[in-house]
Amino acid sequence: MTSVKLPKLDTASFDALTKASLSAAESYFASLGEFARLFMSMNPAMQAMQDVKRSCCDIPPACWLPRSLGEVRSFVCAGATASFRIRVTNCQPRSSSIEVAFAEATAGKVEPASATLGPMERKSFNASVAVPANADKGHEIETLLWVRGCNAYYLRWIVEVRENASQSCCHEIEVEDCSDYVHHWYDHFYCDRPCSHQKSTRNPLGG
Repeated sequence: MTSVKLPKLDTASFDALTKASLSAAESYFASLGEFARLFMSMNPAMQAMQDVKRSCCDIPPACWLPRSLGEVRSFVCAGATASFRIRVTNCQPRSSSIEVAFAEATAGKVEPASATLGPMERKSFNASVAVPANADKGHEIETLLWVRGCNAYYLRWIVEVRENASQSCCHEIEVEDCSDYVHHWYDHFYCDRPCSHQKSTRNPLGG
């Protein structure tokens, strides 16, 4: 059998070959990285997965905290009335008492103020804020509306006075008031931590 002799490489040649191999490998993996980034940027599903991965460690609000319905801004003329319609659906297999009220009773009116909804029933509650006739342009009235049923919800409502605005303004929002039967993993991250002034009134010995 004929043996094949491999050429001997000196140290300089070996180092040059090693560096060339490493450079080629780095270029290859770099090109894969660019391809992966390009693929993900063009693929909405992959982007969504990345967003979920980045936010997977965020702890959602506790289920027993009041739920925000957002912030709404209305624009009306001086002397006009801003209105807000809240449609509440009782998506429970039992009756539920629903109450809609301003945080400050004198801030506005709610009709009806409360109602009992049967299983899967829905009802509209109309809230209104009357703007004084002598209100200046740019004047703002900020109110807080509460919806209390199976859960508690709050809506931040800002009424701003503007010239040439509508004489009345009406918004509408849907509220699905449902029971939450799911035991959430993040429920274990919450405990009762009162404010500092409340802590000072407690006996550190627990008495």
